[in-house]
Amino acid sequence: MKCSTYFDMAVSGFQNWGVVLSGIALALAGLFLFFLIDGRSTRSFLYKWAALVSFIVLLLSVASAIRGYVHYRELTSSATSPEIAIGVVKDLHQAGQLGKQIESFFIDDKKFSYSGTSFEPGFHQTFAQGSPLRNGMLIRVHYVGDTIVKLELCGPMPAPGP
Repeated sequence: MKCSTYFDMAVSGFQNWGVVLSGIALALAGLFLFFLIDGRSTRSFLYKWAALVSFIVLLLSVASAIRGYVHYRELTSSATSPEIAIGVVKDLHQAGQLGKQIESFFIDDKKFSYSGTSFEPGFHQTFAQGSPLRNGMLIRVHYVGDTIVKLELCGPMPAPGP
């Protein structure tokens, strides 16, 4: 069966470097402001602590993005062998336009679900974001745990629609 690769996490790379770099830059700016502001007046005291809180929040976001990178490396390492599901997409539930709605589909008895707003590594493109997945489409999914690491489209495309 001839399939074409639509998504491959190993090829696409880690997608959240912007979060890491901007978080580090803003956290350093907050830390710099904390030491720069003279905390003698009430207003400057509040600014100083707001800068410190900003530093801590941004540092936590950087830590979260780095955790995502470590997870990405675990999923793409040569030691991790993905399971493979081949079949027809059934019961596709499309996510809405807004919010953290989950999109899901079945191949045989295996359910795959994802959100277009997730920062976790893996396939997350919803129908609203241009995903080609449709009910009746023959696909091959490589997955590790609940993460789709590679998606291949096989056979002819079904008629347009959900």
